[in-house]
Amino acid sequence: MSEGPLTSASTSKIANSKKPASKTRIEVRVIYASLILIFTAFLALPLGGLFVRAFTDGSTGELGLGNFSQVLAHPDFLTSLGNSFLVSALAGVITTTLAFILAYGVNMARLPKWLERTIPIVIAIPALFPTITYGFAIIYTFGRQGVATELLGGHQLFEIYGINGLLLGYVIYTLPIAYLLIDNGFRYIDKRFFIVSRIMGDGGIKAFARAVLYPMIGTIGAAFVQSFALSFADFGIPAAVAGRFQVLSRTLFDTMLGAVPSFELGAVVAIAMLLPSVMSVVILTWLDRFTINYKKFTPVTLRKHKLRDTCFSVYAIALLLAMVSIFAVVFIVPFTAQWPWDRSLSIDPIINTFSDAQYQMIASNSLIFALATAVIGTILTFFAALIARRGNLPKRIAGSIDTFSIVTNSVPGMVMGVAYLLFFVGTPMQNTLFILIACSVIHLFSTPYLMFSGAFARMNKSWELTAELMGDNWFKTLRRILVPNVLPTVFEVFGYFFIYTMVTISGVIFLVSAHTALLTTRITQLSYFARFEEIFVLSLGIFIINLAMRIMTKYAARKAQTRLQGE
Repeated sequence: MSEGPLTSASTSKIANSKKPASKTRIEVRVIYASLILIFTAFLALPLGGLFVRAFTDGSTGELGLGNFSQVLAHPDFLTSLGNSFLVSALAGVITTTLAFILAYGVNMARLPKWLERTIPIVIAIPALFPTITYGFAIIYTFGRQGVATELLGGHQLFEIYGINGLLLGYVIYTLPIAYLLIDNGFRYIDKRFFIVSRIMGDGGIKAFARAVLYPMIGTIGAAFVQSFALSFADFGIPAAVAGRFQVLSRTLFDTMLGAVPSFELGAVVAIAMLLPSVMSVVILTWLDRFTINYKKFTPVTLRKHKLRDTCFSVYAIALLLAMVSIFAVVFIVPFTAQWPWDRSLSIDPIINTFSDAQYQMIASNSLIFALATAVIGTILTFFAALIARRGNLPKRIAGSIDTFSIVTNSVPGMVMGVAYLLFFVGTPMQNTLFILIACSVIHLFSTPYLMFSGAFARMNKSWELTAELMGDNWFKTLRRILVPNVLPTVFEVFGYFFIYTMVTISGVIFLVSAHTALLTTRITQLSYFARFEEIFVLSLGIFIINLAMRIMTKYAARKAQTRLQGE
């Protein structure tokens, strides 16, 4: 047997070789048992401890509802809860609308090819920055001395602190994921139905409603829910532009790390942050009934329509320029002597920042943290998806891994961070990089797991059986067949873990110490001293690192895919 990866062509040579399904391998059982231990130690127990702490009286140690009564009786909590629901819902509506129009133009109009290729690249740019940078970019763009304000002759377009700044930040933050969801949904819409509807005499609005809007209800709903949940749970943007507009993430931070911290009351607030997660699962389950599956797709080339195509092209360009222009200050401020008073070109802010030994340590921490999370996370999600999809496990047992994935996706980063803080306090893990890595791996588990699950599901189901008939053991099959055929996904997952770990702040804000400080948490500290030059230097550093990683992993994934198709 050759050393190259097994492909469909090679397996087709082995015909009529049938063997009853083998029992679950001992290797698969060991991996599953290890996953159970990991999720018990780093998910179930911390979350369970969070709930116990919420029901425990801090003075007497007795269980009861006193903490809940105390939190609910505080007017600031109800105000912040209501504000969070309001601003997150508004952001969800705006984001979903903007994303839908953009995705509609890409899929239902004939945009220039260069624009179609540019949209996925540009719309992913915000993901390369920590969310707290969004807020400071908004301040330096639309503030009283902002770039946009000066271009308008000193006229400030809107008050940036409070609900306006939050809405703008949340829309920028959630637009990429909403667009990706809706754009992917459009790929499962058969355009023939729209064309036939028009031929049958339906007006544009009626044809749109029947052939596009109705089949997309589930996807549109999912985009709204995702945008709402991400906005509700974010801490970075409120930390920069919330002002006196109190939201729940700020309330949780103040309760846990404020002047008079209370872990018991913080646990209650953390549980309150789970409300959108529970609502999301219920809503997404309900929306699933609207999913329409077409048995067959026929490629359709839309005819050119000058007015339609021009309008959607202008919209796409305007939206992308508006989004990117807000981050322009991140690339300007680090190269000026002292913005906004001395705007002469200078690289002194960059040199002064990264020549500081403390910043070198923090940058080193962030890189080690991101690389370790990417390595461990990739390995964990690979084996989890492997045994769930190709481990010959009973359906109920394999489904339990999917359940873990749903839970990790539903718990906000701040809630996970609080749970880890309360559960691991006083243990050897406290104030170490390991606790940050464990928290991030579990928090980011869902999406990489689904990526690997999809890759394994698309593989020929007979490959392992063929390898077994050829005398390969499980590890040899893994090395020669399974890994090579999902190698493109390995690179994609590694990049995902690395980039999102570099920009994370919500989950780690409660867990860092002086020795494990990260670039994102340092940016949060600098905001209290209004040291914006350093903030933008660090943000630019994070962006460059993430951009380099994205380019490398995309290139590696593309090369692996090309090599795989050529063998």
